[in-house]
Amino acid sequence: LGPGAFLEAALSERALAAYRLSFGAAVLGAAVNGVFGLLTAWVLVRYEFPGKAVANAVVDLPFALPTAVAGIALAALY
Repeated sequence: LGPGAFLEAALSERALAAYRLSFGAAVLGAAVNGVFGLLTAWVLVRYEFPGKAVANAVVDLPFALPTAVAGIALAALY
């Protein structure tokens, strides 16, 4: 496609609806993660409860484990 056809396709009504859906879902997901992440961090820092070490490990695991390794481990587990 040439630049004109590309712009026509990229700015079509269907494409704009897809952009709105994608960015809207991303903003909503970020807001939900922000609220629950703040709540989880608050609870982990302020309170002692049974299973706190496990909850902390579940929170820390994505930072220590690359995505590919987690995918392979989950595929092997299933």
